[in-house]
Amino acid sequence: MAYFVNVIDEQGNYELIDDEFIGLYPDLDFNTLPKLTDKQYQTYLAKANGKERFVNGEFVYEQIKVDMQAVISAEKSAKLAEINQKAQAFINDLAKYNETPKFERDTWLEQAKEAKAWVADPTVQTPTLELIAQMRGIPLDTLRQKAYEKAMAYQTVAAIVAGQRQGYEDRLEQAETLEQIQAIEPMYQLPQGANNEQTD
Repeated sequence: MAYFVNVIDEQGNYELIDDEFIGLYPDLDFNTLPKLTDKQYQTYLAKANGKERFVNGEFVYEQIKVDMQAVISAEKSAKLAEINQKAQAFINDLAKYNETPKFERDTWLEQAKEAKAWVADPTVQTPTLELIAQMRGIPLDTLRQKAYEKAMAYQTVAAIVAGQRQGYEDRLEQAETLEQIQAIEPMYQLPQGANNEQTD
């Protein structure tokens, strides 16, 4: 098998013609066309990228320039999204976020606010907690105390995970190569004994 080079224009654009298909080109004089040596063809296979030209009887290969800063920037954006997503997923799992309906999750902040206010002043009104306790059929102070403990536990857990997440982000900002970026594998965990409960 042999290959001929048909140069199309002065810029060196070309078409490579397999000798098995010579019959499809009746207007070409293949005796005048450059014929690739085995070495030229093997080099062509190794280097061809769509930007090469055939000039003065040989291929001129143009290197594809890669904007590494753009590549690194895109990789950093993707890694930051991974860092953030895993942090949020970790918190959601601890808080049983997906096991609780949205309308109930929407009360968590108010429950925590009322519980903290009650600890600071036992005479303060806690209407949200009072109604929940009434519907659950449990003592109000029991629910208040439980809500307070869970609010404080969540506050601690959030601070721990936030610190870990920010640590990964610091490493990412300092990374200068793709290898350094890809070496960052965010994994979140609580210190042994940390309370991981969330308010109901």
